[in-house]
Amino acid sequence: MPNTQTRRPAMTNGQVPAPGAPADHDGDHGEVVPVDPYTAYTNQVAGYDYDTPDLAEVLPPLVAGLLAAAGRLLAVLAYRDAFVLGDKALNRRSAKAKATVFAHLPAECDRQDRAWRLAWARCLDDVAGDLEAGRAPLPRCTGERWALQIMADRAPFLLACSDAQLAELGVRVPADEQDWRPPLWDGLVEAFVVDDAAYSTPKAQGGDDSEQGGGDQAEEPDDGWEAPRFWFSPYRITTARPADRDHPSWVRARLAGTDAEPAVGFDRAAELLGYTTRTDPWAAYTDEYRGSVDYRLAEVLTPQAAGLLIVAAQRLAEVGYQEVLRYGDEPLVREPDDDGGWYTPGLFLANLPRICDGCNQAWRLGLVRAVDDLAGDLRAGRAPLPRVQRRRGCSAPDPHRGGRAAGRRRRHHVRCAGAAAAGGVVAAAPPVHPDAGGVLPGRGRAYDLRRRDGRRRRPRPHGQPTAAHR
Repeated sequence: MPNTQTRRPAMTNGQVPAPGAPADHDGDHGEVVPVDPYTAYTNQVAGYDYDTPDLAEVLPPLVAGLLAAAGRLLAVLAYRDAFVLGDKALNRRSAKAKATVFAHLPAECDRQDRAWRLAWARCLDDVAGDLEAGRAPLPRCTGERWALQIMADRAPFLLACSDAQLAELGVRVPADEQDWRPPLWDGLVEAFVVDDAAYSTPKAQGGDDSEQGGGDQAEEPDDGWEAPRFWFSPYRITTARPADRDHPSWVRARLAGTDAEPAVGFDRAAELLGYTTRTDPWAAYTDEYRGSVDYRLAEVLTPQAAGLLIVAAQRLAEVGYQEVLRYGDEPLVREPDDDGGWYTPGLFLANLPRICDGCNQAWRLGLVRAVDDLAGDLRAGRAPLPRVQRRRGCSAPDPHRGGRAAGRRRRHHVRCAGAAAAGGVVAAAPPVHPDAGGVLPGRGRAYDLRRRDGRRRRPRPHGQPTAAHR
């Protein structure tokens, strides 16, 4: 039930327009009038625990654009699935169900008919339209509440797009590296969802969807006010959307019996949102640690970054095999001031920590092969997860991650066979110029290969002391 205690009045957020939003030009002399992003709230929201955060902080241009684009693409797939399923129940045990947008919804929605599914697809378009207009994505019914959640879940997949692809989708891509901010998805949905909002629907307030209000609060049904049959009953804490709004033109054409498709094809939409990806990028993690990954690979590693790392791994492996054959079991002799740390270009063994200088040829071959293994993971679409760990001076399979094929033993790898190999691959990756036409190697949690001054960052292998500790 909603909390009826006194709440703070709804703030207008200083009349700050949403990032990237089109401003109104209705003021005197044509001056720009900012959009109030929370104008959809009604007076009834004062009886609920709600918030109006600064939209520029919660939804910077990149995040708002990704969320809106995800909503439009999801709507395309939801409309498609509504026509495919018709009035049939969704079979979640079917392999095709994994690529169905309706599989994200609660199981109670599986037996809804085509009209219900078309209505929910429109919820996705409605929320995306609010974002594109510079308004806060405030759910105005339970269907939109679920639409916002799934939009936030699938939007990170779009980080794998190039700048040109994002621009084509209407996402405003930052033009300068200084403008990049890591997309923060945690708490995004909660910032715009009001708890117990379903109790503000007309039926819950003792009326129906066509009445302005009822008397006493109606008795709650056994399945609750958030049951699928109430999903499109509008909240009273927000203004209702126009009842006469229609579906997109291509959907109306299909309803009329004409074969039509959206501008963005179904296959393209499914690909951009990750529905066609069959590879599990985190497959190396054992079951015990699978739940520790709460983000998409595209948030950490874009395709361009993966391509750079593959090139770097090939260069490292080529140089590494040559040096291993040249040195054999001979210890590496360094200059007095050479402490390693992936700073010497064109070399492999000299970039390892000093503790590795006396390792034999078999160990060195294993390290170069570790670089090949990481490159293989990248080429297959998997995360480059190091899988060996030092134990008493020697290596053993990392218990957090699955081992390689049984025949590929690693008896003499110290930890740098995995972690240092990964660090070396990152350090050897070619620099990315801002004007090269491609996205930065990472958006969000990804490791940026460049410093602010344009020089490349070169991470040290695990355990290597920093300059401050030497």
